[in-house]
Amino acid sequence: MPVVVKNLLIINGLFFLATISLETAYRIDLFQKLGLFMPGSPNFQPYQFVSHMFMHANFNHIFFNMFALWMFGTAIENLMGSRRFLIYYMITGFGAAFLHLGVNYIELLSLRNELLNAGLSPQELRQYVESPPEPSGQTLPAPWLVTSANSSYPPWELPEPCLASCWPLACSSPTAISTCSLQFPSRPSTL
Repeated sequence: MPVVVKNLLIINGLFFLATISLETAYRIDLFQKLGLFMPGSPNFQPYQFVSHMFMHANFNHIFFNMFALWMFGTAIENLMGSRRFLIYYMITGFGAAFLHLGVNYIELLSLRNELLNAGLSPQELRQYVESPPEPSGQTLPAPWLVTSANSSYPPWELPEPCLASCWPLACSSPTAISTCSLQFPSRPSTL
């Protein structure tokens, strides 16, 4: 097996085991530290552009990602060479992060406009951010954002890819809106 693919498999496996172990033993959520958050979020750190590449939400996620890395990465590394393959791997990881954040930001702006056009004032939406009601399970203008009702994150700390994590950016403008009535996930998702 090529050296970069082998090392990437090991690194990803270690990150996954650390995520499970630290969560179980010490209730330390590595997704809060290493998962990708929107710039502007209080949880955002620049190193997350690299660390998110090694985070996986569950066994199926890591299994199929590592299977694809082994299957395709071996052939690509043999063709390109180790150094060029590692550069390619990192560039595609950064590209995925920027594309993901960009799409989420565009969707956020679209949702903001949709809610403002529905007649909600910016002041009402800002107030909603600061004191959201209990989740009701109602259908919202953006049903694709509704997720699990078991939330452990306030809206300003939601991880990517949930659009509500964009609120630190949006709340800095006078036309900020909130999706606080959404039922938020209990743990962050990863790319």
